[in-house]
Amino acid sequence: MSYRTHGDDDEEVEHLGPGSAAPTPYTPGSDHFFFSPTASPNPNRPYGYTEVRPNPGPHRVSGSTIHTQSTTQHIGSSSSGDFVKSRYRRTFSNLSKTEEMLRKWSTGVHWYVPTALVVVFLLGCLGALGHHLFYDHLNDKEATNQLWMLRYGTFLAFCTKAALVGATVLAYRQRLWQSLREKPISIRGLDALFSVVEDPTWFIMAPEMFMRARVATVMALATWLIPIASVLSPGALTTHLKNQTYPDSCLVQTVNFSQEADADWRNPRYGRAGYNIAFFNTTPPPPATSMADWFDQPSFQSDRITKLAFFSQQVVPEKTSPCPGFNCTYDIEFWAPWYNCSDVSFSDPDSPFNLDDFIPRSKPLLDQGKDYIFQMKDDNATNYPRPQPEYNSSSYLGQGIFHGDPDVWFGVVTNTTRINTDPATMRRWKYVMEPHAIRCKHQRAKYKVISQWNGDKLASRRAEVSQGQALFDQWGITSLGPLDNMERYKEFTAYYGVASGLRDFIRGSLVKDNYTSNLVTQSFISKTRLVNPDTSEAAPNFLTTFQGFYEELVLSFLSEPYLEIANKQSVNCTKSRLENRFLYKPASLWFGYSVAIIVAFISSLIGSLAIRHNGMCSDTTFSKILVTTRNPTLDKVIMSYPGVALGGDPMPKELENTELKFGVVDFKRDEPTATTPLLTMPHTAFGLPDEIGTLNKLDVRRAVEVQESSDIELGSRGIFVSGAGLGALPG
Repeated sequence: MSYRTHGDDDEEVEHLGPGSAAPTPYTPGSDHFFFSPTASPNPNRPYGYTEVRPNPGPHRVSGSTIHTQSTTQHIGSSSSGDFVKSRYRRTFSNLSKTEEMLRKWSTGVHWYVPTALVVVFLLGCLGALGHHLFYDHLNDKEATNQLWMLRYGTFLAFCTKAALVGATVLAYRQRLWQSLREKPISIRGLDALFSVVEDPTWFIMAPEMFMRARVATVMALATWLIPIASVLSPGALTTHLKNQTYPDSCLVQTVNFSQEADADWRNPRYGRAGYNIAFFNTTPPPPATSMADWFDQPSFQSDRITKLAFFSQQVVPEKTSPCPGFNCTYDIEFWAPWYNCSDVSFSDPDSPFNLDDFIPRSKPLLDQGKDYIFQMKDDNATNYPRPQPEYNSSSYLGQGIFHGDPDVWFGVVTNTTRINTDPATMRRWKYVMEPHAIRCKHQRAKYKVISQWNGDKLASRRAEVSQGQALFDQWGITSLGPLDNMERYKEFTAYYGVASGLRDFIRGSLVKDNYTSNLVTQSFISKTRLVNPDTSEAAPNFLTTFQGFYEELVLSFLSEPYLEIANKQSVNCTKSRLENRFLYKPASLWFGYSVAIIVAFISSLIGSLAIRHNGMCSDTTFSKILVTTRNPTLDKVIMSYPGVALGGDPMPKELENTELKFGVVDFKRDEPTATTPLLTMPHTAFGLPDEIGTLNKLDVRRAVEVQESSDIELGSRGIFVSGAGLGALPG
C-alpha cells in the first residue's frame, strides 16, 4: 500500500511498505508527543530515510476503532521494516542541542510567567505609590493647571489598574489549567472560563463556573472589580480655598513729625506747596524780606484731614494698599501728638468749671440757669493769644510766641439710668445724672500702630501709645518763639496745629433743660462719634472715647503721602490671601488601592501555587487551546454536529453541555520496544471524563528527563515540540 507525503519542495513522495496503511489526520500521533529517541543517529544513513512500521493493531476509544500508523526517524540499524529513500523535508536543525534551547523548550517551569507575574504586580504597587507621591507633592500647593493634574492622576490610576489586573489575569490563567485538570466541566463552562476575563456576561450565562471552578471564577471576577480603584483614586485630589500667609516686606506709609522742623514751605519736599501742618505769617509782611515765620493756623490740608476723620467717624485710610492683591498685617512706630486724659474734681484749683452750671444742680433756663450736659474749654487764650501783639507793626519781637501747650477740659454729665429719688431734682430728671470733669494734656508720645488690610480696604488700624510727655517739659522751656530756635519752633507748630484743629472743631457746649426737653447743641461735637447718636448726649466713657478719637485723627495723617511729615518705610509684614489649593486625602486613594493590591496579591499567590501544582506555566492563547485538544474522540463527537468544526455559532446545546476534562488520554497500547521508549509517554488532551486520567507533575518531570537524556538534535521547524500538548509556556 502506498501513500504520499510532501518534501522540501512540496513534491509528492511515495512511501511503500508491506501492510502500510494511510496515516490518519492525527499522524504523528500521541506516541510522538514527547518524541526524543534515545539512540544516536547512524552516520552511515542520512536523514533522508524514513522507517515505516505497521501499526501493531487497532485501539478502541469510546467504542470506536481508530487505526494509527507510527512514523519515526530511523536511528541506528533495525532488523525489521523497509527503508525507502525519499526527499526529506528538513525537520531537524543542523545545530547541536544547547542548554539555551533546552531551557526554552523544556516542559518545566519557565522563568517568563513567574517573572512577569511578579514584575507586573510590583509595577501595580509602584504605580499606586507613584500616584500617592504625586498627589502628596501637589497637596497644599496652589491649584494651577487643575485639568492636567487630574489627567496625570487618571493616567497613573489607569496604569496601576492595568498592572494589577494584568497580574491577576496571569495568575488566573495558571489557576484555570489547574481547575481543568481537577474537575470536568461542560463545553459551555469551558467557553466561559476562557472568555470571562474579556466578556463579563459569562458570569450570568454560565453559572456552572461558580460550582466547578470557584477559585478561578472569583479571580476572574476580581479582574472586573479592580478597575473600581481607578474611579476612586482620582477623587482623592480636590481643591479648597485656604488662607495662605507669606512673610514679606512691605513699603508702607508713615509719618515723622520731626521732618516739619526742616521743612521749607517756600520749597516743599514733594513739590506741592501747602502740605505743611501749619500756615505761617511773616514779619515784616511781603514784599519785604522776611525776618521770621510764625504760626498762623492749621493748613488747609491739615484741616481737610481733620474734618474727614470727624465726619467719617473712622481712620482715613491710604488710597492704595501697600500689598495689592493680598491681605496684610504690619506694625509701624513713630512719635506723634497725643492727649493724656484723666478725671479731676470740679473743685480742682485749675478747673475752669462751676458745678452749679451742670445738670442736675443747674437752675432751669428760665431762672438764668445754664443746664450744661457737656462743655469743652481750653486755656489757649493765655498760651497763644489772638490777635498777636503788634500784629500790624513791623516789629517781630513779640509775635508768634507760645507760652505753653494748652490743656483741654471737658465737663460731661453721664446718665446712670438709675431712677432719681432726690426730691430736689427728681421732677426735672427722671434718672440720676452724674457730672464729671476731665483734663487732657497735650503730649508727644510713641505710637505703635497695627494695620490690617483686607484686599484693597483698610480693615482695622489701632494704636498702642506710650511714653507721653509734653514738649515744653521735654525741652525744659516755658515759652517758644520763632527767634529762639526755628527748627524746634516748626516742629512744635506741627503738634500744636493738629490739636488746634481738634479744639476749634469741638469747642462749645450741649444744653438740656430737663429729661423731656430737646437737646440744644452749641458745638460741632454733635457731628462726631463723641456724642451718643441714640441720646444726643456725650458718649459713655467719654475719657477713653476722646483719647481714641484723637488717636484716629493722628492716624488719619497717614493717608496723605505729600505732607511734609509723610515718609515711606519698609517693614516686615505678613501677607495672606485666600488661594485655591490642592487638597489630597490619602485615605480616599489608598482605600481603593489597598483592596486592589490585596486582591491582586492573593491572586498572584494562588497563581504561583497553581504553577507549582501544574509543574509548568501556561496561558489561554489559541495555540495552547489548539495543541491541547488533539483527541480523536472529540473529533468524532464534534463531527456529529455539522458546522461546528467550521467554527459555526451558536453551538448546539447538547454539545455545550458535554463535560470535558484536561489530562492524560488513557490509550491501551502494546508494550513498547526498546528502541521506542517514548511510546510509553501519555497523550494529553481535553477529553470525556471517563477516558481522562489525572495529569500531574510526574508526567512533566518525565518529559523533561526523556528530553534531556536524548541525543537527537531539536528541530527548528516541522516537529512537535515536547510540552506543547500540556499547554506549557513558552511554545
